[in-house]
Amino acid sequence: LTTNGILLKEYAADLKRQGLHAVNVSLDTMNPDTYTKITGASELSRVLEGIRTMEALHIPLKINVVLQQNVNAGEWRDLVLLGKQMVDLTGRYPIDVRFIEMMPIGYGKELSPISNSKLLEKLTFTFGSLIPEERPHGNGPARYYRIEGFQGSIGFISAIHGKFCNQCNR
Repeated sequence: LTTNGILLKEYAADLKRQGLHAVNVSLDTMNPDTYTKITGASELSRVLEGIRTMEALHIPLKINVVLQQNVNAGEWRDLVLLGKQMVDLTGRYPIDVRFIEMMPIGYGKELSPISNSKLLEKLTFTFGSLIPEERPHGNGPARYYRIEGFQGSIGFISAIHGKFCNQCNR
């Protein structure tokens, strides 16, 4: 399931009973004002409650992040630490945080993408060497890395700066 996460808490138990085995939550910021600016709704707290509920139900999570210049470009660290914080709070499943480059289609043509290669440099500078992960994290084109001391992984879907169309299974 890929979702904005707003209704996750309310439907979590039913989704699990129906066989849900993993969730991707789109979350581009941890700042309530920026969240409202991006989504048009003031629902960040409900999304975070939904993420906590999925964790409590032992349903693996991936957080999908799209960074935008002049909107949330500087918030990558908070989002990476969200994955670690949630794992530390629950002690259960790792949360993967995936950074997806903005695609220059539709509304995305008007925006400046953040390069995942530049973001990887910032992560390495901040957290030290990242360890490439070989284990599968689903069927998508993301490349994953581990940060020492984190249970979850950091994934990159580099649609612009790391073209993968010839390898994509979508």
